[in-house]
Amino acid sequence: HHIFKRWRSGIINHIVDIFVNKCNTVDELFDLIDENDDGELSYEEMTNWFLENDIGLSKEEILDFIISLDKNKNNSISAREFARKFRPPLLDAFADKNEKKISICLRELCTKILEMGSVVSRSTMKKVFNSINEDGSHSLSYQELANYLSNVLKLDYPENVLLSVGSLIDQNDSGKISFREFKAAVIPEIQDIEEDRLAFSSNLIQELASKIFQSKVQIKRTFRKLDIDKSQSLDRKEFLAALKAFNKILENPISEMKMNQLFNAIDSNRDGLINYQEFLNTFQMSE
Repeated sequence: HHIFKRWRSGIINHIVDIFVNKCNTVDELFDLIDENDDGELSYEEMTNWFLENDIGLSKEEILDFIISLDKNKNNSISAREFARKFRPPLLDAFADKNEKKISICLRELCTKILEMGSVVSRSTMKKVFNSINEDGSHSLSYQELANYLSNVLKLDYPENVLLSVGSLIDQNDSGKISFREFKAAVIPEIQDIEEDRLAFSSNLIQELASKIFQSKVQIKRTFRKLDIDKSQSLDRKEFLAALKAFNKILENPISEMKMNQLFNAIDSNRDGLINYQEFLNTFQMSE
């Protein structure tokens, strides 16, 4: 008996793993199987569904599993019988799935803040906060944040997920998000993003140094070649043009977004230009 229960539980978990990304509720999964929409799952409907979705069971095993769900032995599975076995693991799986989506939403919000300035300041965060704040009050509603994530950041997630981002940021569960709570949520995430970018930039600098800048003389010669307008500094356009050329010799060509991140990493004084000393300091460190 215990072996059969473990076998049935394993099948349920396997089904949940396959379909957790295709539905958002237990009812949706039930409706996927209920082909004739009569509110009951016949043995035939369930068998067809199992076979079509290649669950990995023989017809005999499928029948054994279906019979085990049919508690009142009326040759069909009601929504209640179905939910009784599938709801607990599905709810756990949906929670895990939504938690990942909520994290992605928060990260996208912080990426937007980073895009607004090379240095993240209180005023930058306040600017984003105010752009979310539709009614001009001193706090954000969950709905205002959800609207921003959907309409401005174009995140295509169910509304309950978008609203949950507000709940995550709302530390005192007041139903509103103060600017203090907003800052407390985004600052650690921004720091994580910047650390990831720094690690990427460091690895790319090492690769460029090993393939192009073998000595101080070569660093200076390369800088002069890249400085097309002879201004003794590289603007973003000159730097990106050079990296696009270097892409041909890099093991993993880099995207324009990553090129911009590298420019920001080298531009230590944040004046929007890379002077020779910044260029030298960056690539000499890699020797």
